[in-house]
Amino acid sequence: MPNRFSASTRATDNDRVLICRTLDAGLADGQLSGAEHESRVSTAMHAKTVAELRAVVTDLQNDDPLPPPPPRAGASRTLFRLLVPAAATVLLLILLIALAGNFTSGGADEDDPDKALGSRGYLSLRGLTEVVDVIRTDLGTTTVDDLTIYEDYAVVETIDPQAPRLTVSHYYDGDFRTTSGSSRDPNVPPLDLTTIDLPKLAGIVAGIGRSVNLERVDDVYVVATSTEDGPEILVYGKNDLSETGYVNIEPSGRFVSVYPFDPER
Repeated sequence: MPNRFSASTRATDNDRVLICRTLDAGLADGQLSGAEHESRVSTAMHAKTVAELRAVVTDLQNDDPLPPPPPRAGASRTLFRLLVPAAATVLLLILLIALAGNFTSGGADEDDPDKALGSRGYLSLRGLTEVVDVIRTDLGTTTVDDLTIYEDYAVVETIDPQAPRLTVSHYYDGDFRTTSGSSRDPNVPPLDLTTIDLPKLAGIVAGIGRSVNLERVDDVYVVATSTEDGPEILVYGKNDLSETGYVNIEPSGRFVSVYPFDPER
């Protein structure tokens, strides 16, 4: 992908997430050790410019995850421009919650919920259920520090039972591969996966294009993590045109905020 960012271009939160995803892949395929992954993730999360972000993945065998910037209309970027108009947002959230509710009470095809939700691998209702169930049965827990789910694999960080200040990283694509994890704050409570309304999450994944103003969605992923302020679930949608948006929801499926793609940015 061509690099049209200048060295001083300021990094966005979405840029940092994309770089961390590349680091997760590097950990999963053995390019990075657990300690290297931890160090680079920390660097990425504190990076202020795109150049600083690219520096942490430049030696990895992965495509550059950062898209070239879209043309700007000259106006400065503000949080207001990241949000959809208030009335449209309220209507959209009502429609999506109603849609997600239909999945819990039975939709057009009760015997095959994935047919109604669409096929997105581990991000379908069946896939999400499989990931949570296999974490429970194979890892013996439902509490995690972080769970990132893509269509074809998931990465989960669990608390090291022998050392509560450390995590253990597990890569799942039908089978688990465990690697060394990273340090953690023992004062931050882990996320209990049983509190996540999986049918509503699957419904939000299925409707992410509508939520974030994308006519086409080529890639979706979910990041569920524990924070000092409580659990946080982010659902990202993007396409091959470098258009990206995401929503922040509670485990119950209630929307906290929406950050849609803005074609004028």
